[in-house]
Amino acid sequence: MQYLVPNYYKEFQCIGNKCSNHCCHGWRVLIDPSSCEKYRKTEGAFGEKLRENIIEKDGQYFFKMTAENQCPFLNKENLCDIYIELGKEALCQTCTTYPRIYKQYADIMESNLCISCPEAARLLLSQKEPLSFLLAEDDFDFKTDVDTELFNNLTLARSISIDLIQLRSLPLWQREILVVLLAHQIQELLDKGQKDFSSILYDYTTVSGLEEKIRPYAFMETVQESKGILTEYFISIVKQVFQGKELAVYTDLYEKYLGTSGNGQYSFLELEKEFNQYYKNQFYQYENFFVYFLFKNYMETLSTKSLYKTIIAMVFNFYIIKVLDILVWLENGRKLELSDQINIMSCFSRDFEHARIKYQQLYDMLGEHNFDSVTSLAFLLYTPE
Repeated sequence: MQYLVPNYYKEFQCIGNKCSNHCCHGWRVLIDPSSCEKYRKTEGAFGEKLRENIIEKDGQYFFKMTAENQCPFLNKENLCDIYIELGKEALCQTCTTYPRIYKQYADIMESNLCISCPEAARLLLSQKEPLSFLLAEDDFDFKTDVDTELFNNLTLARSISIDLIQLRSLPLWQREILVVLLAHQIQELLDKGQKDFSSILYDYTTVSGLEEKIRPYAFMETVQESKGILTEYFISIVKQVFQGKELAVYTDLYEKYLGTSGNGQYSFLELEKEFNQYYKNQFYQYENFFVYFLFKNYMETLSTKSLYKTIIAMVFNFYIIKVLDILVWLENGRKLELSDQINIMSCFSRDFEHARIKYQQLYDMLGEHNFDSVTSLAFLLYTPE
């Protein structure tokens, strides 16, 4: 079997109690059957503690979380007592695997590092050069059934999309719009039952083709007021996502700087212009987020047949992160450190990537307000200077 991973993948190493947002709190820990059986047979006082803290729900087993919503085996030093008492091999699959994500398509296993883990987010955001992917071989041979034609064409389209988002000769906002346009065109073909995208892919691989695709969006530079109105409206709607347990801390910042009460009288468009100038040398972090998202989610189209919906979610996710960046930047005296960005992205990921129903809720909510059109997405992505 072949394994496809980001070039920084093997650099990951859990930093244990030095982590700023520990994975042993805030969500349930699923115990696989093999580990559950092992825990039930563990002898002594520690075995008793294991059995006392295992609960069953709908045929699955979990650790009983404490009143502080953390794993009962996370000790005062933020270290794992199971690891200490029984060794690394005793950890359940959830704890052994996280933050690694595995998805198999045909005879290729793709693995990524979920940025809900701050250390995984740090690795992603620290890559200043364009990201690449490594292919390795393994003796294990297992294959899943997929539509081969669709798989091959989606793989090529994803590769082109990742190349586009890392085409640094173009402004980032233009690259983002090109990825949206490509996904929209592919979706039109998918809706017609077509699997061959060759008729549209070529134009996204040549300079003349890209110029032709982006030219209709040059008008946005002359109608920034429209972007401002759209952005304010977008933010007023998506502020609801700040109610998540990880993002709740940003609710007060929103009201303070963008809300109608207190000092919340800022023009977001003006703030975004200022922030863009301040952060332009770190825009590679946003580029990396797009690559992460494309690699992680693009191939789900094999089962969902909804590529454009996935790309809409990517744009919404990015823009919410950018809003949070600007709020923290303001709160910190117009400064945003790498540690701030790591915390924002990991918190966002915890609230969204581990609660997929929120993607659907966000999509439905914004779709009702026609934010899912290519033009609306282009306005959000356009970066005024």
